[in-house]
Amino acid sequence: VIIIFSRLVTMRMFQKNVSCYVPLGELDQNDYPELWSQATTVYEFTVKDLNGNDVPLEKYNGLVLVITNIATHCSLSSSAFSEFKYLQNKYYSKGLRILGFPCSQFLFEEPYDNTTIKNYVKGRRLNFDVFANVDVNGRNASELWKFLKRVKKGFIFDCIKWNFTKFIVDRNGVPVERLTVFNNNKDFEKKILMYL
Repeated sequence: VIIIFSRLVTMRMFQKNVSCYVPLGELDQNDYPELWSQATTVYEFTVKDLNGNDVPLEKYNGLVLVITNIATHCSLSSSAFSEFKYLQNKYYSKGLRILGFPCSQFLFEEPYDNTTIKNYVKGRRLNFDVFANVDVNGRNASELWKFLKRVKKGFIFDCIKWNFTKFIVDRNGVPVERLTVFNNNKDFEKKILMYL
């Protein structure tokens, strides 16, 4: 069941209502700006770290990536962060890197600024790379996230539905899997192993 109220898209999935706020223009699947509509790998993008410095994703060339939107105040954060730490430790030597992008678009469950997020990362001893806060939906969405959604389509709509949506990127920089919060940890790990 899909209900559209101006900017709110609500979907009934697995007996749960999942909402994502999307400008209606984004529902036009052909409305892609030139820059990221022609990209073929994540290596073509540069993102900001928590200090505001540019980070070319080319630095991850040849590695398997998990790119995910995170939120420190989400009810899923504790289990998700534990899983990310476990996977990063277990498969780091085999070439796995996890990249977290804080996002405030889902019930403002990421309320912190980048400085506070940096302190949170240190306090929680998160062992994966965390970048500056970004939008993942709408016209102001990060170019990287627009690219990820274009390459790996979502269920019904391409918009990110909730926190901790995960994209697996192969060693060539190509997004190959898209997983939601409904995928269990065993499925997630199995998917990663397919590309390591």
